[in-house]
Amino acid sequence: MITDAASILGSLVIIYFLNYKLALIATAILPAAVLLLWSLGGASRKQYRISLANLAGLVAKMQENCAGIKVTKAFVQDDAAAKGFDEVNDKTVKAWKRTIFISTAYLPIVQIMRLIGTVLILWYGSVLFVNGQITLGVLAAFLEYQFSYFMPLTTLLTAFDQYQSGTSALERIFDLLDTRAEVLDPAPDKAVRIETIDEVRFDDVTFGYDPESPVIRNISLSLQGSKTLALVGPTGAGKSTTINLLERFYDPVSGKILINGHDVRDIPIADCRAHMSTVLQDSFLFPMSVRDNIRFGKPEASDEEVVDAAKTVGAHEFIMRLPGGYDYLIQEGSSNISIGQRQLISFARTLLVDPKLLILDEATSSIDPYTELVLQKALKKLLENRLAIIIAHRLSTIRLCDEILVIDQGRIVERGSHVELMKLNGLYSSFYKMQFREERGVDSPPSPALPQEA
Repeated sequence: MITDAASILGSLVIIYFLNYKLALIATAILPAAVLLLWSLGGASRKQYRISLANLAGLVAKMQENCAGIKVTKAFVQDDAAAKGFDEVNDKTVKAWKRTIFISTAYLPIVQIMRLIGTVLILWYGSVLFVNGQITLGVLAAFLEYQFSYFMPLTTLLTAFDQYQSGTSALERIFDLLDTRAEVLDPAPDKAVRIETIDEVRFDDVTFGYDPESPVIRNISLSLQGSKTLALVGPTGAGKSTTINLLERFYDPVSGKILINGHDVRDIPIADCRAHMSTVLQDSFLFPMSVRDNIRFGKPEASDEEVVDAAKTVGAHEFIMRLPGGYDYLIQEGSSNISIGQRQLISFARTLLVDPKLLILDEATSSIDPYTELVLQKALKKLLENRLAIIIAHRLSTIRLCDEILVIDQGRIVERGSHVELMKLNGLYSSFYKMQFREERGVDSPPSPALPQEA
């Protein structure tokens, strides 16, 4: 860029020294050319943005089709999936065609401007030569110097197009890098450090992903000591949202969440989550050995600790039946083990970490009745000497809890123990009876003891 710019400026200076009148004619076309090319550059950058956005959509569509290939095959929607991909692909191709059309327009415009400039130099230069104001050598020199500033201009325009492409890509990158996180750590000088979790309290908490449409409203609850709390309610009632707020994936719109009496927003996020462990309905396992997955949260754990954790939750038997046992490699997406086996490994991973606060979010919903019975016994061990919050639709798991909160449409509508809620004959009672009436053949509230049948 430096050498080309120097060549252009040097050529312009020389032709103005040779004959300023002819130089004015020779450069008269340059302002129009610069203005046209500048406008073209703006259009080029805009079109590059569109093309890159379409390319991102194409990649997303490819990933979506690959991830959902089993569902697509199962519902015989191969043609529909291919058609959807073709539509996105065609849109992307058309966008890039427009981009390339603008990009390749730079050089022809420069060449046309150069031809116009050459014609003007020949015409006016001939007039000056006939009138004896310049020599033939000066006219020839003008034509050569015109070549000297137009050719570097062509090279600069190529770089200008690359600049538009790069700038458009950088804008997309900086849009991501400049995105401000909604949940932030407190300032270092105001941060409250915690060594454990002894108490959790929700104080009139309201939250909505859209602040105008709250998902949970005025939730108040308290959990301390080694108590176990259950959240029960229909799908979409706000149970998982409550857990997400406690783990600070979001902050409440109003109200406070307190841990050990401190506002959770005053506690560093890492400190807060270090004492929690969550087992989800569809727990994620990494594409590595069973052993490494179990000690993911505690890399320094010994092999004996890993085996003990697996035995405690009832995972040891099936692990030993796998080829290679604890060294068995789990494939991406856990496609080579069942959902129930994946869940048992997740329980072992959680037990090994030994969190002070355990969160189970529909953790037993994907497990067969026999495995659930094994896991119920393991849960007793898992829940010892720790706080726990359990979300489950299977109410046999809920009966282990000290207190049960029934949430409906984002509000707590019932609270109490299993026996107390059964006596209320409300929403919880109706849930329980729907699940157990056929098995028990009675409508009276069963004993809160753990059922022994599978």
